[in-house]
Amino acid sequence: MVDDNDDGREMLAYLLTAEGHTVAQAPDGRTALDTAAAFHPDVVILDIGMPGMSGYEVAQKMRDSHDLSSVVLVALSGLGQREDKEHAAQVGFDRHFTQPVDLNSLRAFLAATGAQR
Repeated sequence: MVDDNDDGREMLAYLLTAEGHTVAQAPDGRTALDTAAAFHPDVVILDIGMPGMSGYEVAQKMRDSHDLSSVVLVALSGLGQREDKEHAAQVGFDRHFTQPVDLNSLRAFLAATGAQR
């Protein structure tokens, strides 16, 4: 779970952990790349609008990385127009959710990906 908003990141991580998922958190793009390289996640939920390195940039770097290229990437953004979703798909996101995320939709998506708990 990657988000520069500490409260939002921690709340979603708490909810996912309560459902049995193992969750690593990162507050920014650089930390996200380092954490993902060490953690080897099945799914990475990325905020788009982060300072320093956007979620789009993080997604591209993950797709370019041999070790992270197959991870399921989920965009989580306040921007939810068609163009935003298309841009997310172009840089390699598998799914785009608009904030605030509908937890039932996120749960269903995670279940469909076979994400390890």
